[in-house]
Amino acid sequence: MAVRGRLALARLYWAISDQTTARHLLREIDDILLHRPHLGVLVDEVAGLRTTLTSGARATGSGGTPLTQAELRLLPYLQTHLSFRETAERLFLSRNTIATEAGSIYRKLGVSSRSDAVQRATSVGLLGG
Repeated sequence: MAVRGRLALARLYWAISDQTTARHLLREIDDILLHRPHLGVLVDEVAGLRTTLTSGARATGSGGTPLTQAELRLLPYLQTHLSFRETAERLFLSRNTIATEAGSIYRKLGVSSRSDAVQRATSVGLLGG
């Protein structure tokens, strides 16, 4: 559980371009693996993450800046049937704020539609599948 949780967090931090935290979590995973080296498929997943972290590739794919807290708060709503107006009501924001944040998410993820944003966010680990 400790490795799986840290692995998920490291992927998330890498996806939002916080490379320092992702690498710190990888070091914590390495410490755990010193004591428990036979964790099956988790060892392979850690190796895959290590390759990603050392490759220097940006998780967003577009080389954009990381998502803000406000954008991360909005992201799960993009995968629902709710309109921007309905989402705004739930988050106690204006419809224009939601539209602006959504546009910023699209730009940072390098996509041009809501469904593409959800697909991209899922592929980089910002949303569950």
